[in-house]
Amino acid sequence: VLEFDLEGKFMYVNSKFCEISQYTEDETIWRHLNFNIDANDFDLNEFNFFWNQILQGKTLQRTIKRLRKDGEPFWLRATFFPITDEDRNLIKITCVANDI
Repeated sequence: VLEFDLEGKFMYVNSKFCEISQYTEDETIWRHLNFNIDANDFDLNEFNFFWNQILQGKTLQRTIKRLRKDGEPFWLRATFFPITDEDRNLIKITCVANDI
């Protein structure tokens, strides 16, 4: 389980994500969600389109390749949920991911 602010920065990571990624919570919190993605696999235009869809209130699912702290890849099947307050203002993005 992961939580992001509206800019895409990690606000929360659970211990399982830390175990899989080999990063500690302190090494992850407030970093942008693309910090451990292989630059060769990152398309800024695709990311911006994806993130804007979530900011518009859409729940999206993606398979994401990430890099462990030691540089080895791992894949997550991730579902991103926009979370709103009682006035329906978007306040954060929650992600539930499975290590695949």
